[in-house]
Amino acid sequence: MTKQEQMVEQLKAVAHLGNAIGKLYEELALVYSSVPPRDGVLLDVIGNRTASMMEALGDMLNATDSAVEDDEWLTPIFEEAHRIWPQSNQQ
Repeated sequence: MTKQEQMVEQLKAVAHLGNAIGKLYEELALVYSSVPPRDGVLLDVIGNRTASMMEALGDMLNATDSAVEDDEWLTPIFEEAHRIWPQSNQQ
């Protein structure tokens, strides 16, 4: 396999893994919207973890100039996540 072929396969793998994670988190959002965690610690663990993931994914999109105007609805979600679960890489 050439480097280009390997690169293409890796792009497909990233797309597949990203889609799988996206589906998982959509399902978790549905579950937790109707049955919130009873344990406040679990709520903070999930909240902090997803805030961190949002930051990483947002950074990835920004680095590739892939953020679009339709993504504006995310701004208040990011702002509130920064307030409640600030990430160490924030300035």
